[in-house]
Amino acid sequence: MKNLNRLSQTTYHLMKSNFRWIGFSLAFVSVLILSSTNINYQWIGWVLASISTMIWVYASHQDKDLPRKCMELMYLTLSLYAAYNWFNYG
Repeated sequence: MKNLNRLSQTTYHLMKSNFRWIGFSLAFVSVLILSSTNINYQWIGWVLASISTMIWVYASHQDKDLPRKCMELMYLTLSLYAAYNWFNYG
């Protein structure tokens, strides 16, 4: 039973860290797309930024980090608004 508990804790920590690396990777790719000069693909950058921000909102909620969660929610709202603008006016 003790080994099963240790295994579940290890799996939890691996998923927790991998989940954050996925969020980081998506944020990095979104910045690359958003900083490019090709405006036809910038909506993809905003969508990826929204997805990565959702991951960081979840991570900050799990960490009980309210200031970071509020910052990420603000960024999520603005990135969804930007993606919406690209779809409607782009």
